[in-house]
Amino acid sequence: MERSARVLGRHARRGKFRPMGVELVFGPGGQIPGLSFTLADGTRMELAGRIDRLDVATDEDGQTYLRVIDDRLDVATDEDGQTYLRVIDSKLTPLEVYYGLKLQLLTYLHVAEKWAAQQLADKVKGVGAFYFRIYDPLQKTDQPLAAGDAEKLGLESYRMEGFLVNDPTAVELMDEGLKGRSQLIPVIINKDGSLRKSDSIWNEEELVQLRQHLERQFIAAGNEIMQGNIAIAPYRLAKETACRFCTYRAICQFDALLPENSYRWLPKLPREEIMARLEQAKGGEEHE
Repeated sequence: MERSARVLGRHARRGKFRPMGVELVFGPGGQIPGLSFTLADGTRMELAGRIDRLDVATDEDGQTYLRVIDDRLDVATDEDGQTYLRVIDSKLTPLEVYYGLKLQLLTYLHVAEKWAAQQLADKVKGVGAFYFRIYDPLQKTDQPLAAGDAEKLGLESYRMEGFLVNDPTAVELMDEGLKGRSQLIPVIINKDGSLRKSDSIWNEEELVQLRQHLERQFIAAGNEIMQGNIAIAPYRLAKETACRFCTYRAICQFDALLPENSYRWLPKLPREEIMARLEQAKGGEEHE
């Protein structure tokens, strides 16, 4: 915890983003409004949750930027009371959002921007959402390192993952004077000053489309809940499955060897096809 706190201090010294709120509860009875939807049968569904940290920064022209940071640490306790810590995978790609596998981080930014737009007089722009891992990494090297090199390697091991908008101003506010690869956020600056393409860099139109898709995903999930769909059909995407870290396997008892059990196979799609499908979805239902 102490080491992680020192890294967050480094973020503050190298950037302009400052906490606007921490442990923000949204939804019924929360500090900020959540999301609500009307389902096919007329049921009203309210979405609730908690945002670990909401940061804000303002540029020289008065534009206000928002980013969300979510702490990542998994704690498990065995039958003997022994506690174990595990660092959770903190990557996020448009493909995972498209299939509804990871909606938490984007939801936080979506909710926060809607709320902040009502609270702040200036125009608000959500520019990123990140996972910050709380852990004490072990560095492996072939030889002893100088103090400065060891510190650099340690800082890079805490680099936040998630996504950010392709906006050089926002990047500068997060990591001032950045050249090359950032030690703080998942971005690399090319020699011409542009941001190198990656799954972590989304353009503004992609963010808009994925946020719209996010709400459709929640409505679809709510409809399936109300219809009583409890089929045992975990997803499988390449080598990843929903069963990998599931704590309910003893209840579900899914077994791929049984003829009545089968995975929900999700094909890997290129980013361009995902965005094309989302564009088509504006006028109707998406096709799987």
